[in-house]
Amino acid sequence: MSSVLSDILRALIYALMIAPGVTVMFVHSVIFFAGRRPKVRSDPASRAEGSKPSISIIVPVKDEPEHILIELVENLGSNLKEADVKYEVLVVSDDPPDTIAGVKSKVEETAVRVGLKDFQFIVRTEGPKGRAGALNYGVLKSRHDLVLILDADSRIMESTIPELVSCVESGHDVCVGRWVGYTYRKTKLSVSIAHSMKYVVDTLYRGRSNVGLMVFPLGTGTLYKREALARVGLWEPDVIQDDMYMGTKLHGANCSVGFAERAVIEVSVPSTLKAFTLQQGRWAYGAIETLRKGYVKHVLRKAGDGPLLVVEGLVFLLQYLPLAGLAFSLILVPALSAFLREDLMYLSPYVSTLFASMAFVYGMSLYKSIKELGLPRVRVLRSMGSIAAFSTSISPYILLHSLKALVNDHITYVVTPKGSKEHGLKGVRGVNGITSFTTYLIIVAAVNAFLSNYYTALWTLVFAAANIYVILNAERPAPLPC
Repeated sequence: MSSVLSDILRALIYALMIAPGVTVMFVHSVIFFAGRRPKVRSDPASRAEGSKPSISIIVPVKDEPEHILIELVENLGSNLKEADVKYEVLVVSDDPPDTIAGVKSKVEETAVRVGLKDFQFIVRTEGPKGRAGALNYGVLKSRHDLVLILDADSRIMESTIPELVSCVESGHDVCVGRWVGYTYRKTKLSVSIAHSMKYVVDTLYRGRSNVGLMVFPLGTGTLYKREALARVGLWEPDVIQDDMYMGTKLHGANCSVGFAERAVIEVSVPSTLKAFTLQQGRWAYGAIETLRKGYVKHVLRKAGDGPLLVVEGLVFLLQYLPLAGLAFSLILVPALSAFLREDLMYLSPYVSTLFASMAFVYGMSLYKSIKELGLPRVRVLRSMGSIAAFSTSISPYILLHSLKALVNDHITYVVTPKGSKEHGLKGVRGVNGITSFTTYLIIVAAVNAFLSNYYTALWTLVFAAANIYVILNAERPAPLPC
């Protein structure tokens, strides 16, 4: 191949496969640093003397372990006991009535035992099935002005609801809290996910909020004004990521979404590769589906308000682009390099310096976020390496589900297994899929090394080594506390 053609091919690879992902990562790091200064919140609007906020807590459930639901009720009973709010709790189940009857009885007994007043366990037999259908059903059955959405595995603190209420009363239509990860089984994978969640919230929620960008609602731990839900027509029943899609609807309807830093919601994180790939694949599909459907329908019509609105929505919904682009390049570039006998991963000093600088800024933002957990410096660096390895290992699944969303190849919504059900998950690729991909990487790396394509071979081997680390360590018990 001529020098000109090889240079053109390299430029296309960097421009189409690598640069977009690196750019999204860099933008996230800029938002992280720019959003570190707390945003001054408006004073909450005064309520009439003697009045209390009235909140409906809605929990959609399906195929959840009994112990998860009992722990949820115990958590709510403990933290609502002294709360100065009027409340009702509606657990809306899509499980078959005959299979959930025993669980329903035990959960209701627990609610009585812990003094959880105005509690209903509703087994839904009408309306469209699925999480969005359960949420819509719950809202229509609820009575109060504020609606808090929780997942079965979510756990609130004593200050969670007061902080969310204060956020709404300061002028927002919707407010999201800070996710903090916990796990039923501390593996190296689950601890790394919990650490990375800190950075995700610091960037995509606190950072975006503090610099004045749109905050998207979370699937759990989000408090809505009922009138805002009515304005956007509730949740869409035919999308995978109902919270992301709801964000585009809220944006299109000029609803204000705020972030409450001190409203902590603990959420369980996967401890097995199977559960992790299932969860992340679904989220990646949902992000692209929302971009293709909700973003075009609800956000682009606001482009006249300024290009920043368009860009910030794209950055959020393209959060899986770095992993999808990485997988595509790892599949195509080494094979193409071997076929053409060209070292396509050779970078000019200028391009390599640019990419290295952007990656360094991203690494510094991740380091500063995790360091705030109080971990020793060495532990932070090790955690960063583990996060990178676990993330890149599932990149082929991210690519597959992103492509499925692009071509509208519908997938079935499967609840991420939790607690006792996580280790019984069947039919989802985990270690076997990563092993197959690793074998491919080692083979193409060896072929490129034989052909003297040393940059491509080294680049490919780095990710093969990361996958080997994941296979050997992901589900091993974590030796250090998270």
